[in-house]
Formats: sequence, C-alpha cells, structure tokens
Amino acid sequence: MMKLTILSFMVMNSLFMLTFKTPLSLGVFLMMQTLLSCMVINSFLSLYWISYIFYLIMLGGLLILFMYMCSLASNEVFNLNFKYWLYFLILTMMTYFIIMFMNKLLIINIPTQSFQSQELILINENKFVVNKMYNLYTMNLTMMLIIYLLISLSLVTKLTNSNSGPLRTNI
Repeated sequence: MMKLTILSFMVMNSLFMLTFKTPLSLGVFLMMQTLLSCMVINSFLSLYWISYIFYLIMLGGLLILFMYMCSLASNEVFNLNFKYWLYFLILTMMTYFIIMFMNKLLIINIPTQSFQSQELILINENKFVVNKMYNLYTMNLTMMLIIYLLISLSLVTKLTNSNSGPLRTNI
C-alpha cells in the first residue's frame, strides 16, 4: 500500500514538472522526485544504503546544477498556475483510488506465506544484490568509475580555485 502511494506521488510529481519553466522550481521538484525514488528503491530492495548513496549523488548533482542555473538565470519570476495544479491533483487522486480499488480486489485471491519464509527470501535477495554489485566481473568497471570520479573531483576543484576568481563575474 505504501509503495502504491509513493508511486502515485511520483507520477503526480512528474506531471507537475511539465508545467514549470523556471530552473528553481524544476530543481525543487527534481529533488522531491529523487527523494521519492530513493524511498521506492529502499522499499523494493530493503537496503537503505543504496538509496542513501543514490540520494547523496543526486543531491550533489542538483547543487551543481543549481549553482549554474542561478548564475545564468537568477532573476526570473516564479509563477504558479493553480488551474494546472488542481487538474493534476484531481487526475492523480482519481487514478490512485482506482488503483487502490483494483488492488483490494486482487489481494483477496493471493495466498499468504509465513513470515519466516519471507524473511529468508529478503535476506537472500539482500546478499545477492551486494554480491552482484561487487563481484569479480564488475571489478574493472567499478575501479574505472572510482578513478573517473577522482579525476573529475580534482579537475572541478582546480577549475573552481578561489585564486582564479568566482565562476560568475560581476558586471
């Protein structure tokens, strides 16, 4: 039930993002979409650290995009059109209630398993996800990604050195 709620909020958030034109509003909704995606990853994989790392990476990228967008378009007017909000909210709520009703009809026919077998399945899935991420076959790709991120970090710190001046020039 919680997964369904989060997924419906993600759909509503995606529809809201289509109506905005300013970088600030798009960044806020992209951050909310990232947070909802992390909650979905956490609920499906039952590994909180993968979703936490994903959130930190996306938040770092959003901060860089926010810095660039504020230097390019800093004085744009932020307009809200409540007609679109109300339309998308009603559409999302109707879809949510239809899915909830269909979900309750489908739950009646599904046999339930014992809690112990479900816990064993979750433990095995968690070990499989970690093993799949860091095994011998993906070691070269992981090392290449680590080296690329290290080089990118050193280049960005070199380019944004405080002795070289600010990124945005004062006119």
